[in-house]
Amino acid sequence: MAEYADGKVTINTPVIMINPTVTSPRRVKVGNKETGDPIFSAQFVFPGDHPDLPAFKAAIMRVAQAKWPNRDIAGEWKAGTFRVPLTTGDKRIEKLKKKLQAIDKEYDGRADYLAGKVVVSAKSSQDRPPALAVVLADGKTISPNLEGPASQANKGQFYFGVYVLAQLNLSAYNGIGDNPDGVTAYTNLIVSTNKGKKLSTAGAPAAEVFKGYAGMPTDEDPTAGTLDDETPF
Repeated sequence: MAEYADGKVTINTPVIMINPTVTSPRRVKVGNKETGDPIFSAQFVFPGDHPDLPAFKAAIMRVAQAKWPNRDIAGEWKAGTFRVPLTTGDKRIEKLKKKLQAIDKEYDGRADYLAGKVVVSAKSSQDRPPALAVVLADGKTISPNLEGPASQANKGQFYFGVYVLAQLNLSAYNGIGDNPDGVTAYTNLIVSTNKGKKLSTAGAPAAEVFKGYAGMPTDEDPTAGTLDDETPF
């Protein structure tokens, strides 16, 4: 079950990690252009019935209500006027279909593995890389945090499609301009199980049996920021 303390949410039941940029920071690509400072980022795919998902949503509410105790955060979330770091997989599939349609290409099922899922997006600045660790060969023990050469030597375990444990840090922020207020997620710690089918833009994940693991806390103080995705409460 997810654990929560002071904005940090620990996901103890593995989820699929997609679009990982966790060993080296990269600039965000908008269209065909890179923009902004390099960042670390990843997205985590939760089945709709994942045991940690209700606690994750509740943690978003707690962080938001701590900053804005007199606002109807649940109502704003439901209305789509409050930003949160998660969206539905179905919405992402529809966005991909429209993107392909705009360039006269047919959708080929490449993202069907997201159907019925919830996708959580998280990031961190280039000077605050996420702590990384791996589940060792016995399938039960978690390694010490990987640093320096050890991190690079194990980067192959943090691939697109791997099942991971994660600790994310939630932070409420004030919107700027037309962007509404919201809660964003930062990557504190990611633990690779080195299990799961490697995915590509045309791939789909195989079924994988979830096992519970204890997360490892780290200290990271995020700076304010925003994410692109939102979903009804």
